[in-house]
Amino acid sequence: MIFSTPTPKFEQSLKPLQNKDIVPFKIITFDTEDDSCGNPEMGDFYDGQTHWTYDLRTEEGRKDMINFFYRNEEQAIFVAHNLEYDINNVFRDAGYIHIKSMIYVQRLIKAELLDCPHIMWDSYNWYSAPLAKLAEVVGSI
Repeated sequence: MIFSTPTPKFEQSLKPLQNKDIVPFKIITFDTEDDSCGNPEMGDFYDGQTHWTYDLRTEEGRKDMINFFYRNEEQAIFVAHNLEYDINNVFRDAGYIHIKSMIYVQRLIKAELLDCPHIMWDSYNWYSAPLAKLAEVVGSI
């Protein structure tokens, strides 16, 4: 692999971001749990203030969880700690028809939904340890 040093012209064209250039995104975490046999049981969204929890054992609960993405009109970043697992639990019974794209680099890192402004990221790519360990680290800061 060959890397080159940036040219002076390129370096001169770089400018620091200004406040007007920074676009804040709402971050919403989501997680699902199954019965250890691959059958989704529960799903939850959390925006730092409110939890929205869905019973994924029912068709209505699965539809409601999918609709949560579409009801949120303000563009947001949805973060799951194992995105591929959670996408499977939420969208499998709908035949994945809502999924626009999924980007893999050894593991799923990003996904987008059709007709929806949000993106989904996998936090496991930033911190590859169990969530309990991540909570310990964040709690100690």
